[in-house]
Amino acid sequence: MRGITIELMKQHSSTSYRLFNRVELFVSFEGVLTLVLNGKVTHFYHQVAIVNPNDIVKVKAAQAVAKISIPLHYFSKYEPQYLQGYFNYHKLSSHNKIKTQIKQIIAETNTKKHYDLFTVIIKTLLSECFILTGTTYVPRIQVKSILFNNIMDYVHEKPYARVSLQELSEHFFVSESYISTLFNKFLDYNFKKYFVSLKIGLSIYQLLTTNESINQIALHYQFSSYNHYSKQFKRFIGISPISFRKQIQQYDTSVTIEPFDHQYFEGHLTYSKDKPNTQKFISIYFNQIRKTQEIPAKTVFLEVEKMDEISQIFAREQAHHVQPIKNHMLYFNSASNQPIVFERMEEIELLSELINKHHYQVAYHLTSMPCYETFKTHFFYPLLDVIEQSMAHPASFKLNLVLEDATLSEQDLQFIMHEMKTLYAPCQFTLNVPVLFPKKALSKYKSRRAHNIKYDYYMMDMLEIYHSQPMPLAKGYAGSPFHQQFNQWIESVAWENQPILLSGLIDWMTTQPHHILHTDQFLDIVLKMHPAIKGFTLPFIGKNSEALGYYTALGHQTALQHVYHLMRPFNNATCAIGTHYIMHESPTAYDILLFHPLQYENHPTSLTYALYGTLELQQHFVVAYTYHPQYSNIDQILNKKIQDYYLPAHYQAKIHSTNQLLFSMQLHHFGQSRYLTTLLAGEIRFIHISKTPSHPQSDILKK
Repeated sequence: MRGITIELMKQHSSTSYRLFNRVELFVSFEGVLTLVLNGKVTHFYHQVAIVNPNDIVKVKAAQAVAKISIPLHYFSKYEPQYLQGYFNYHKLSSHNKIKTQIKQIIAETNTKKHYDLFTVIIKTLLSECFILTGTTYVPRIQVKSILFNNIMDYVHEKPYARVSLQELSEHFFVSESYISTLFNKFLDYNFKKYFVSLKIGLSIYQLLTTNESINQIALHYQFSSYNHYSKQFKRFIGISPISFRKQIQQYDTSVTIEPFDHQYFEGHLTYSKDKPNTQKFISIYFNQIRKTQEIPAKTVFLEVEKMDEISQIFAREQAHHVQPIKNHMLYFNSASNQPIVFERMEEIELLSELINKHHYQVAYHLTSMPCYETFKTHFFYPLLDVIEQSMAHPASFKLNLVLEDATLSEQDLQFIMHEMKTLYAPCQFTLNVPVLFPKKALSKYKSRRAHNIKYDYYMMDMLEIYHSQPMPLAKGYAGSPFHQQFNQWIESVAWENQPILLSGLIDWMTTQPHHILHTDQFLDIVLKMHPAIKGFTLPFIGKNSEALGYYTALGHQTALQHVYHLMRPFNNATCAIGTHYIMHESPTAYDILLFHPLQYENHPTSLTYALYGTLELQQHFVVAYTYHPQYSNIDQILNKKIQDYYLPAHYQAKIHSTNQLLFSMQLHHFGQSRYLTTLLAGEIRFIHISKTPSHPQSDILKK
C-alpha cells in the first residue's frame, strides 16, 4: 500500500469526497481552516483537523496548509483493532506537539529518519483520541434537517440491502427529486454515489480480516456481481479488490514529502533543535484569530506659552497647508504667570481658522479670579464672536478650562463653572490637582461630586508622581518604567476610576537613560497607557536641545510628532497587539504598525517581518510610511550648532520637505508569496494594504 504522504499547499480547496482506509490530517499554518465534515461546517483555529475513514469531507478554505495522509495499517503495530474505531478530534490536546513534529520531519534531510519521527504522531493520535467501538466506523451526518438526518439513519441501518430512492420516497412520504436535492445540498453527493461508496468503505474490513472470496464479499453487500463490485471498488479506491488485499501484506514505511514552494513556507517551517536559524522572521498572519483590544484615542494638550507661538508655526499664508487633526488641544497659559490674550485681530482669525478648518480645540489654564476675568474679556469673548460668524456649527468648538486647585477656592471654582456653563454650555472643566496628598484630595473631590460639582478630567503631573514615591523597577522588568511607576501609584491612591490628563510627560522622559531613543520610549508609553489616562500634555514648541515637543522653534515637525501621526490610524480601533506590531483590519484594508519593543538592554539591530495574506488577497499595493531616526529626525537633519542661527527661507523650505516620513509603494501578490520587510534599529513603520486588488491601466481602459 502507498506510504505516508505530506503535501504542502499555498492554497487548497476541494469538492466533497469520501475517505477510504486512511486517516487524513490537515494543519493550517495561517489561522483558520474550514472543512465541511459529514455535512457540518467546522472551523479549526490553529488545531489539527482529523478526517477518519468513511468520513465525507470538503475543504472550503485553507491557506498554507499541510495535508498528511496516513494509511490505516500504520496504526496496526500499536493497536491490533485499528479497523474498529475512529479518531475523535475533540479529544486531541497535543496540537502543537503534532505541528512541531511535522515541521521536524520536513526539516530532516535524512529520509531514513522520517518514519521514526512520524511514529510520534501515530502514538499521540492513538493515545489521546482513538475511540474503540468494536465495529467499522460509520460517521453520523450532522445537518440542520430532521428529515435528512432520519433518512441517513435509515440508510446506515441497511448497508447489506439494496436501498433505492423509490424506497426512501415511499418510506418518508417525499418525492425522489426532493431527496436527491437534500443529498446534493448537504453532502454535495448524489444518493447513489453516497450509498455505493459507503458499501465499499465497509467492505474493506472483510477484505483485510477474512478469507472470504471477492465474490462472497460482493454478494454480502448486495452488489449484482463480482464485476460490478470490482468496478465500483476501483472507481473509488483506484485499484482492484484483489490488488488491495495483496498490498496489505507489504508493510511500507516510507514517508513521502511532495514538492512544495520552499520560499513561501520558509517562515512557517522554522524548526530548530541543534542549529538555530540565523534569520528569524516575525510572522503576521492576516486571517489568524487573535485576541484583540481597543486602543482608545488620547487627547494631546499642546502647551502654548505665548500667543506668538501660534503665528510662528501657523502663518496665515501657510495655515491652509495644515492637515486636519483630531484630539488636539492648543493649551494656553499652561505655565505662564501672565494670562495669554489676543493683541491683534489676525491672531483671533488664525486661531479661528485652525479650529474651524483643521479641528484644533482650545484649553486654557486659570490660576486666579483676575486671570479668569482677563481670559473672558480678552480671549474667550473675542474668539467666540469670530467663531460664531465663521463656523457653520459653532457648537462643535470645544473649550476646556483647566482650573488650578491649589490657588482657586471652592467658591471660585463653583462660580467659574456655573458662569461658563451659562456662557458656553459645551465647556469642559479639568481640575489640576496636587500629587503629594492624593487620598485627601480624592476624598474632597468625591465630596464635590456629591454636591453636583463634576469635573470632566483631573490633571496630574507625571514628574511629581515620580518624585512622590520613586520605585525601583521590578526584577526582569521589560519596557518603559513609566507604566510600572504610574500603575503602582494609581493603585496606591485609588484613582483608577477617575479620568486623568497627564502633564509633565516630557520632563519625566528626560530623567531616563540617554541611550534610550525618545521615539521608542514615547511609542511604548502611548500604546500601553493606563486606561484611566485620557490625554497628556506636550510642549507646543520644544525648548530643549533635543526638541522634545511637537514643533521646533523654526516650525519643523519633531520626531515625536512623526511617531504620533503613525499611531493615528489605530485610535479608537480594535487591534491585535503583539510585542513587535499592532494590526487593525477594516472592511477595506489592513493597517499594521511595526516597531522595536522598548528594551533597556540587548536592543536588536534589525527585525524582519513576514506578512502572510489570505485567500481573498491577490495582487495589491503595499503602502509604507517609515520614521527613520536620521532622515525623519530634525535633530539629525539640522545640526544643533546652527539651530539658533538665522536660516534663509529657501533653506527652511528644503529642511521642511526633507523632514518627512519616508514613503514607499510596492505591488505584491499575496497569493504567490509572503511579503518581507526589514525594520532597522530606531525605525517605526506603518503599512497600509488595501483589500481592493490592483489592476493595470490597460485593463481599466478596456472596461
